Amino acid sequence: GDCYIKSGVPKGRPKAMTSEDIERAEELFASGEAEDGSDLQRKYFPDIPVRTVQNSLTQAGIRGFIMAKKPKLEPRHI
Repeated sequence: GDCYIKSGVPKGRPKAMTSEDIERAEELFASGEAEDGSDLQRKYFPDIPVRTVQNSLTQAGIRGFIMAKKPKLEPRHI
């Protein structure tokens, strides 16, 4: 056979967050039960690292984090 054809057997390490987990996370965001990835991880996925949860959400098209507030630049800063 052709060695470049994928076999039906998945190889490597399994995903930390399954597609079902990501769908559940989307529902939690939509209902307002979670604000960002770290909040979601603390409440619902304590066994998965925060950064992994944030990255999984970002790949799914959800913003997994809240941008940090930055001070306004004034003329004296320039």
